Amino acid sequence: LPTCTGDITRLRNCKADAEDITERLTGLGFTVTLLLDPTKKQFDSAVKQWKKEREEKIALFFFSGHGVADRVSYLLPVDVPAEPRPDKYKEYGVPIEKLVDNMTRTKA
Repeated sequence: LPTCTGDITRLRNCKADAEDITERLTGLGFTVTLLLDPTKKQFDSAVKQWKKEREEKIALFFFSGHGVADRVSYLLPVDVPAEPRPDKYKEYGVPIEKLVDNMTRTKA
């Protein structure tokens, strides 16, 4: 899940990193869902879909992009404003704790 473009400073290698990880994992026989430059809505949808489909015993979540921490750590999707105020992180960001919680509640 790289967020390489958008209003925040563009990251040079995150797309290539995600594609490299995808290629290597696919080559090892893993099923990989690659989501490039997701919006908040796409990010949330992908997490919900992933949670529904979890059957494997091994899971890896890889994110290459921007994040912030202010009591809670957030991953920032591509449609986040250039300089979100800390009181808006919850609105724009994806809380890392939510992702970890979703992973621990599955079979993976």
